[in-house]
Amino acid sequence: QVVCGADARPDAWRLQRYWICSFSNNQLRVQDEMGEGWSTSSFYLALLHQQRRGTCLVVDEEALPLTRSWCLFEVAQTVEMEK
Repeated sequence: QVVCGADARPDAWRLQRYWICSFSNNQLRVQDEMGEGWSTSSFYLALLHQQRRGTCLVVDEEALPLTRSWCLFEVAQTVEMEK
């Protein structure tokens, strides 16, 4: 856990881990990355990880990520997990 403020460790940033789907999945072998289905896919399992603290969606001026089904899936899963 990263602590902010006066008690923050100078190297606290080293404790952070990020899953970047477009870099973590082989985009040329998406079927292989899927496993048996969406519930066993690497990106879904990353969303379920107990140390996950949130997700980040980078949106351009045209909001193009929101036209991609997997981006919408990740947004929906994030919202559902926050309930």
